[in-house]
Amino acid sequence: DERALQVSDTLLSKVAQGMGVALPEGRASFVVQEETGTFEEEMRHFAAVFANMPLEAPGTPSGLAVDRMSLPAEHIEAWGRWRKLDEKHLPPTAANDLLESLLLPECPALPKRIVFRILLDACARLHECEPVVAVPAPLKPTERQVIVGDTHGQLQDVLHIFLTHGVPSSTNRYIFNGDVADRGPNAIEIFMLILLFQQTVPESTWLTRGNHEARDINERPAASGGGFRDEVLAKYDEETFELFQLLFLQLPVAAVVGTQIFVIH
Repeated sequence: DERALQVSDTLLSKVAQGMGVALPEGRASFVVQEETGTFEEEMRHFAAVFANMPLEAPGTPSGLAVDRMSLPAEHIEAWGRWRKLDEKHLPPTAANDLLESLLLPECPALPKRIVFRILLDACARLHECEPVVAVPAPLKPTERQVIVGDTHGQLQDVLHIFLTHGVPSSTNRYIFNGDVADRGPNAIEIFMLILLFQQTVPESTWLTRGNHEARDINERPAASGGGFRDEVLAKYDEETFELFQLLFLQLPVAAVVGTQIFVIH
């Protein structure tokens, strides 16, 4: 797509510069300009939808009024944590609060309003980033860089990785190298965890785009290697799926660790 072509142009220029090779003058640029206003228009649309969206209790159908104390204990505990995610300023513990909630047995799906809020924040932030992101290299014995690939909706694997290797922090950095979406049943929750750590714990987490962060594969059934659209529609709706697609277009496609290690899906 357009962003991938832009990255190709950038990488070609950097490689040629590093090798001392001059590119031919007048060569055609790979960069395809994004239509002016498209991203801003979509963001305005989704922001308007978000502004009129209620914060529903977890595990309840849309628009259904219930006594929250009649919900399962796990849902009540999750609700207490998730209400903080709707505050104007996210608490610094937001990512760890979500992580603790996801460790609960039979944890319900996040309220749609919370998912929208996290996605809108991420889209705005990532839209300003370069297609190739620079990641600091671990320089001290107390620092570590963990690279994770192809989680494909397997939330239990991600939780196991965090519990085994530690949660993301400024000294325990993670790169999720694409293909979070499709196949497994909990890609949404993995995206929410990654994006919250990105937002609330600076210099801790990076997410690059894989070939499964794309509409054409997401719309396939899980048996054919897709399944992400089906997951989103089962938990939310088509509008949420479209907001995820906007997010995918903003993701960087590669990372460079300490100017020496090139990470790409």
